[in-house]
Amino acid sequence: ALPDDEPAPAPRAERAPKLVLAHGDPTWRARVGRTLEEAGYAPSSAPDGFMALERCIDEEPAAVIAALDMPTLDGAQLVALLRSRFGADAPPVILVAEGELPEPPPGVVALVAQDAPIDDLVFEVAACVGVGATLTGFER
Repeated sequence: ALPDDEPAPAPRAERAPKLVLAHGDPTWRARVGRTLEEAGYAPSSAPDGFMALERCIDEEPAAVIAALDMPTLDGAQLVALLRSRFGADAPPVILVAEGELPEPPPGVVALVAQDAPIDDLVFEVAACVGVGATLTGFER
């Protein structure tokens, strides 16, 4: 037991699940990144698929959120490279697409419309990463 005058040790904070956020639009990345941080995640931003791949190799994220259409390397190509590089250990990928949603390529856990409410994306991240982030306000 601790003496009465000593404060109890602070509980260790859970580490926020790392995410790689890849999208060609810096405004979209900033807005979604802020929302994910507020929801308890640690997003890392990448402007294209090649940077996202490098971040995945360096940071081993819990999940990747990538635009289907990106410069140099699109979301489907990124998924294929992640699967070839990591095999079964590849991080789950959520693709964000404009317009009509195509059939998701293998290795994609969810496909979200870019103009969908941001809560939809946060919900998909929580579903794929598991509880570890604060979901208050993001339940469906």
